[in-house]
Order: sequence, then structure tokens, then C-alpha cells
Amino acid sequence: MRLNNRFVLATAPGLISLVVRSLGWTIRFSTVGFEKAHDRWRHNLPSIFALWHQRLLMMPLAYRGNGLYVLISNHRDGELIARAVSHLGIHAIRGSATRGGTVGFRRMVEILRTGKDVAITPDGPRGPKWKAHKGAIILAKVAGVPILPVTYACSRQKVFNSWDNFILPAPFGRGAFVAGEPIDVPKDADEQTIESLRQLLETRLIEITRQAEELVRGRAS
Repeated sequence: MRLNNRFVLATAPGLISLVVRSLGWTIRFSTVGFEKAHDRWRHNLPSIFALWHQRLLMMPLAYRGNGLYVLISNHRDGELIARAVSHLGIHAIRGSATRGGTVGFRRMVEILRTGKDVAITPDGPRGPKWKAHKGAIILAKVAGVPILPVTYACSRQKVFNSWDNFILPAPFGRGAFVAGEPIDVPKDADEQTIESLRQLLETRLIEITRQAEELVRGRAS
């Protein structure tokens, strides 16, 4: 069945959101390192949340801000994803690196300047897995907003054979949401600084993902 089939578009988004919420009810999640995020939410200060594409599914449950927008590609499955995230209280910005990307970028800047948050997958939409591109750094530079690296891990999960090894958690296990230290990008950042901060974002995301995995395995406090 094609993803643009009306029946799929009408039913699948609600089912996806139900799966996410059900997993949230049955997995024992802990939260680590979100103090900076909560402080910004209390003061209505916008942030750019950066997370690996592999770890998208459950992250909406960790959000406690006043409005989150996520860039979703113009591929044929984009409409399905956009409708699914809307069921979880997240707004979609349509665009991609090849078609509509410039419009999507401008829209993210506008949203951040209104005080809302934006989420980005630095290795999406095609990878390589866990390899950060510089888009989040450039967005932070233009908008004057910090990047907050975030991730999650679960003790029971299915790993798909996709480019990102997408994770589908299984119920009744342990989970951990982890946030890293914010990354500030100077307004006058040159190419060398942008590349350095891109590497920092990549390293920080890898570190907190490993930390989350250790937490759910009971190897970290």
C-alpha cells in the first residue's frame, strides 16, 4: 500500500502517536541533564534541539516547552510523518536539503525569533548515521539561539536495517532521556569555527547517547 493512500494517511498517524504514548506509559524513563532546557522553557527562551535521526521516536515525550517545530522532508512519506507528529503536539515545517530547504531554513529562523523551539536531526535525512552536518550550526548562528543536544535509550528495543538503524523501543523496560551541555554559536563565526562546532555537536551527541545506553543497562549512576 502506497504511503500517499488516503486510508493510510487518515489512520496511520493516530496509530503511530498511540504507539509512542503507550510505550511512554510502559517504559520506566529517567531524565538526566535537562536542567538547562527547563530553565529556558520557564523563561520562554527558544532553543534548537539536536538529536540523531535514529532516536526520533520517543523524544517528543521529553518535551516540556511552549511549542516545538521540526523540519520534515518533502519526500512522499513526509505528509505521513507530519501528521503523526501533530498528534504528539509537534508542528511540522516542510522542506529538505534539495527541495524547499531554503524556505524551511527561513521558516525555522522566523519560528525561533518568536520564542518557539526547533528540533533538527543533524545526520538526516539520509545520513551517514551519527555524522553531524553543519545545518544546525548555521541555524544557531543566524538565529542567535543555542543548540541543546538530546537523546534517549531503552533497555529493550528493535533495531531496523535502515541507514540510521532506527530504534523501536519495546515495552516494560528501562529508558533514559539525556541532554548535553548547550552549544553557543557566535554571530561572527567563520567557516573554521563552524566546522569546529559541528565536530563538537557530533562528539557531544555521541557522548550523551553512550551515556543514555549505559544508564539503561545499569552501568552509570
